[in-house]
Amino acid sequence: MLETLFIAFLLLLFISPKTGLAALLGLWTTFQLHRAYRLGRSQPREGRPLLRLSRSLRTINALLSLALAAALAGMVYFIILENRLLFVFNLMFCFAVALRWFDFTFSLFHKQVARKYPELRLPGESALFAICLAWSRPAGFGVGLSPVFFDAGYLHASKGRLEFNGALTRQSYLLVDLQRIEKLSSDGFRIVLAKPSGPCQTEILKFRLKYQFYPFKSRIERDRMIYQLTNPNEEPA
Repeated sequence: MLETLFIAFLLLLFISPKTGLAALLGLWTTFQLHRAYRLGRSQPREGRPLLRLSRSLRTINALLSLALAAALAGMVYFIILENRLLFVFNLMFCFAVALRWFDFTFSLFHKQVARKYPELRLPGESALFAICLAWSRPAGFGVGLSPVFFDAGYLHASKGRLEFNGALTRQSYLLVDLQRIEKLSSDGFRIVLAKPSGPCQTEILKFRLKYQFYPFKSRIERDRMIYQLTNPNEEPA
């Protein structure tokens, strides 16, 4: 059934690209809104202000990235070549790069979390500020995994143990508790638990380091944490 739908969609893209792209955008938007709705419903009441803060700052970050992209694309349009298609391409390209490479609101998010949750404590000297997104299987309609819990706090790895002191939860995992560890982009990773545990019977935890303006520069610290978690008897190089 899925193969038939996929082939039909490819034919639609070939016959009418605009209609196919519009349908793809609509499906993607619906999927993202559905995930956001599930996360909002499953997030504990005391953690909903934190979720709203994160979403608000992500929106601001996207708007600032768009403004930067518009400025750069506008410079090319007015100074080098007045071509609308080139302007649109530069706008989309610069927006994607700015959204991925720059985190304009990281400092504000950190300060707001520290102000709202003064009880946050560092679990270790090398702990770094990070966000955590927990995933589990939905209880109602839907297949696969959905985000069910959001938290922010300090992440620390040492001697085969991963500790996360969040604003809402305190979590600690040993290497034997994990099924596998996967790197995500340059500033994050996810751990697949051997068995569901923690908030909302979590199956997967995604961590993203959020302590500097350039997220891609967090790769070294991310790799160091994974090394210390997977090599409890060795020191990182």
